[in-house]
Amino acid sequence: MVIAELLIARFIIGCVFIVSGLGKLFSFPSLKDEILDYGLPLSDGQVQTVAYSLPFVELILGVLNFVGFSLRIISLLEIFLLLIFTCAIAINVRRGRRFSCHCFGSSSAVIGPMTILRNGLLLALAFWIFLSTSLTVSLVSSVILWHSEMQLVTHIDILIPIIGSIFLSLGILFILGEMNPIFIKIDT
Repeated sequence: MVIAELLIARFIIGCVFIVSGLGKLFSFPSLKDEILDYGLPLSDGQVQTVAYSLPFVELILGVLNFVGFSLRIISLLEIFLLLIFTCAIAINVRRGRRFSCHCFGSSSAVIGPMTILRNGLLLALAFWIFLSTSLTVSLVSSVILWHSEMQLVTHIDILIPIIGSIFLSLGILFILGEMNPIFIKIDT
């Protein structure tokens, strides 16, 4: 049943990265300032590059989690991004700085131990995906894997836990105040 758990983990990480990328796109005009809040040693040009590329990188990683293409490479990139995000948050928390996370765009959630814990759990999921998948970069093998996984998802005993896990993870983010601005901006 490891395949079902791996699918659930992939879909959770995929949803988180897609929601994060969309949130950053909706708050795009202020994204550069939000990156500067972290006080990272980046030049103005580097901040501009991160601001322009990060939402799209997160969206692509999220979608590729669903598709299942090169999962080992995708999960390694997610681990790299999550480590950077978590270190930036931890450094600022250690310095006593408190400001909005901006993890999902212009969210109102303030960085703190819960943000670090959330990222730690996402890191653990991404690391488990990395360890549980093989290195396949072939489009044909990815299509075959995706087709067999979609056949598995059509079984109700697999589909219900996947949908439940996705809604649970998105619900937790909503309750923590991470996703509120995304829905406000969609409504207006």
